[in-house]
Amino acid sequence: MSNTTPEPDKEIRDGSNPESHTADQLPREGDTAVAPTVDPADDREIVIDYGSAVDPEYVEPEYVQREHGEPAFVDAAPVDADRPAESDARVASSSEPSVLTQADLREDEIRAAEAGTGAVPAEQTVAQRLAAEREAARAEAERAEAARAEAERAAERAAAARAEADRQDQADRERNDRSDRNSDDNGTRDTATASAPAAVRQPIYVQAPSKPKPKSNRGFGIAVSLLATAVFAALYAGILALILVVNNGSVDVLGDVLAKAPYWIPVIFFFLAMALLVAVVNRGGWWAYVLGGFAVAAIVYASFLGGVLVDQANNITPNQVSETVRQALLSPAAIISFLVAREVPIWFGAWIASRGRKVRERNAEAQAEYERILEQGPVVS
Repeated sequence: MSNTTPEPDKEIRDGSNPESHTADQLPREGDTAVAPTVDPADDREIVIDYGSAVDPEYVEPEYVQREHGEPAFVDAAPVDADRPAESDARVASSSEPSVLTQADLREDEIRAAEAGTGAVPAEQTVAQRLAAEREAARAEAERAEAARAEAERAAERAAAARAEADRQDQADRERNDRSDRNSDDNGTRDTATASAPAAVRQPIYVQAPSKPKPKSNRGFGIAVSLLATAVFAALYAGILALILVVNNGSVDVLGDVLAKAPYWIPVIFFFLAMALLVAVVNRGGWWAYVLGGFAVAAIVYASFLGGVLVDQANNITPNQVSETVRQALLSPAAIISFLVAREVPIWFGAWIASRGRKVRERNAEAQAEYERILEQGPVVS
């Protein structure tokens, strides 16, 4: 820090006594004084820098060394009350300018450093600020580089997406072209629709054909059985009447034939046996009625024996039942009932079988048509 020496005839403006300065603070012999930068004749204070010529053997007091190490400015009062006021206090006068030393030139920087960072040297503050600025610039550059890299990756992804979309569009166009060509080859599309994109086909629901139900021949057979029963009854009655005429010379058809149990019971059982045969054979062939006629004849024969017992029930005792049945087994009436019941089913069975064959053919045709429709599938016009 610079030391100032007032003139003898001048008053020290900070209130200190010039005689109170110690000998250490006065210039010694051998010190080299710096020439004043102003005219001595001028009535202004002269500033002398004693730091440029210091006696090598001279040791500065501790407070002077502290002042040289840590510059301090004294404005009005001494720093230490027990120590005499320093004579090198700077006189701040607007009317009397002083000459600035090298320490004075750095006064503003030191004051700014002390006020801002707590007495940190200005060089260190500037270095820290420069380092902070460089760090901020480096962080900003890193952020910019990261943003640029992200932008490049986004551009690559967008390019890949566009390439994939173009490839998909090309594949769709090729698929549509193949579909249009196939439609043209099959003749299912005209020229106008072939150039358009393939439209989505809406499902068309059609009713599936129902499986044909086989037709039966039982109804027709039972109706024919009624007619066969009538024929059987007429033949049986006529033959019985003829036998009675031969044996007796005359006959009462109604009283001697039709009203008797050996007549009407076999007729009833003939119809039942014939209907049962038709129900079993149904659409069967004629051979079934030829063989079934034996069963019908056996049933009619047995019914005739039952009719004889019914007719003689009031005339015989229980002990005579077996004798009566034995006499009726080979009677002409029994034999006639068996033979007529055997032949009638054969005749009318041929008729029923003929119709049954036609029914079988119609059922086969219906089944074939059903299978053909299923194989062909639904046709949309």
